[in-house]
Amino acid sequence: MCLTASGGARHAGINVGVTILTGATGPDLSGENLHNTLATLKRMALTSRDILYLSPLNDDGFVSEKAIEQQKQFTSVLRKASSARVIPYQMQRFRYFM
Repeated sequence: MCLTASGGARHAGINVGVTILTGATGPDLSGENLHNTLATLKRMALTSRDILYLSPLNDDGFVSEKAIEQQKQFTSVLRKASSARVIPYQMQRFRYFM
């Protein structure tokens, strides 16, 4: 669905913004999660006009250290692997998703 939506937006001349949650997997799956995220983003063919928002998962107002560390790791890797702008973000500060 993400691929279809981003492809449609790109075809219409609309820039793409993708929010990626960090800390959603346990440490044993973090590498696999990053690998799958990179594969999906590559298929999306993002450009420098697009934005990747990296938000640590919020659990009832608490953001774990694991989620923050994973956000830092993903930020570093994605800045090298994608043309899109990578922006650390904390979506719990905004209530539009609830």
